[in-house]
Amino acid sequence: MRPKISFAWVFFIFFLTATPALGYQLTFHPRISVGVEYTDNVFLEPDNVEEIPGRPAYEPESDFLFITAPGFTTEILGQQKGLSLSYDFGYSKYNEFSSRDSWRHNLDFSTWTEFARNMRLEFRDTFLYTEDPLGGRAFEVTVPPDSGTPADPTTVRSREPYWVNTASLRFDHDFGQRKSYFFEFSNTIREDDDIRGNSSTEYTPRAGLTYWFGPDWGTEIEGAYSWGDFDNAPDIDAWYGSLRVIRRMSRQLEVYGQYRNRFVNQEGDLRDYLLTTRRTLEDYKVHDLQLGTIYSISNDLTLEASGGVVYYDPDITDDQTGFSGTLDLSKTFRRGSVRIYGFSGYNENLFTRSDLGPSLAHEAGLSGNYQLVRDVTLNAFISYRRDDYGDDQRVLLAGEIDPDLPPIPEEDLNRTDDSYGAGAGLAYALRSWVSFNLNYSYFKRESNQERQNYDENRATFYITFTTPRPYQTSR
Repeated sequence: MRPKISFAWVFFIFFLTATPALGYQLTFHPRISVGVEYTDNVFLEPDNVEEIPGRPAYEPESDFLFITAPGFTTEILGQQKGLSLSYDFGYSKYNEFSSRDSWRHNLDFSTWTEFARNMRLEFRDTFLYTEDPLGGRAFEVTVPPDSGTPADPTTVRSREPYWVNTASLRFDHDFGQRKSYFFEFSNTIREDDDIRGNSSTEYTPRAGLTYWFGPDWGTEIEGAYSWGDFDNAPDIDAWYGSLRVIRRMSRQLEVYGQYRNRFVNQEGDLRDYLLTTRRTLEDYKVHDLQLGTIYSISNDLTLEASGGVVYYDPDITDDQTGFSGTLDLSKTFRRGSVRIYGFSGYNENLFTRSDLGPSLAHEAGLSGNYQLVRDVTLNAFISYRRDDYGDDQRVLLAGEIDPDLPPIPEEDLNRTDDSYGAGAGLAYALRSWVSFNLNYSYFKRESNQERQNYDENRATFYITFTTPRPYQTSR
């Protein structure tokens, strides 16, 4: 199955990236980063769990990692076609845990062609290979994650390598003023060497339409279908849909009403998946209705906010109703920017390393950056997230299979996680060809299941060398 997918992407790359016949411009910018990273909790172990007879005690371990990461960015631009490739590959060497030494790779590739002024076909591929349980790249500085806490807040603690590759092919067509549609197909493959990791393959065709009936009324419609194969969990197929009706009140202000749904079906005999990490094993539906606004308060201050209700409707267990909403307030200054963001609603967590399944999630964060002087920039963030996973259906199912099992304590049946994050970084461009980065980050998870707790302090220092200007050539 994997080789067939790879050959398909190679075909698309060849089709899209044929050298432009009428001329092109090529740029190439190499770099190399060397640095050291310190962590006081290599394996994200809890430090407040009582020792159980016959089991080793939990004790966080610290270590220094020495990382060397060469890389480059290159771009080829023609009149109607283009290609962009950024690739960094590094080697992380542990001072104490040398058996965890590993390569790291992160790649971002895209290529596109424009059939006409308003028609575009684009292929994109991103690849990550790492042993860092929090998703560390070959070379990384402290920046605020898109959603505040780590991309997978329920991460596996192992330092075994894993990789994730996401490829997508998208066609866009603008057929009028504020009128457009797109078709997209994406494929994500995750392979994990750890016994608790969850290897999976996901396929998702998606389509969307934006159509304005006049200067004041518009609509956005989007639909998708996903099916996924999992090594250690039931396979799924899911339908996603959204409808947004927009009313333009002025040049700066828009209000909208939005409805979104998700229908998730889980396939297979659930009795075969008692060892899965996924806590929800039944089919379920999610309905989310919101009212919102997009307000350009000024040229450098924008607000997008929404609020409503989300209804979670599982096939077997009790349904739930809660608040759903989003907040995104950003301000740009002459020498920096600041952003406040928030989210409340259902989060699926299906295609993640640990695959715990859906949760009722709430998160909020603050991030910003500021140029202290011409060559020195400071960035910082702080975030909070809460995930409520409800009853563990694996435990309920095990009780049905063997009624003689002892009763399960309530704290082992339900799971609620609180995740905290904070970080700051300082970047100094000493010369046009050398820069320094000093970064600190802190992540902590508090769970009602003590063995899921951890906290980690992490500090990194990197020096990056590059050429003063990219190499350029044209034809």
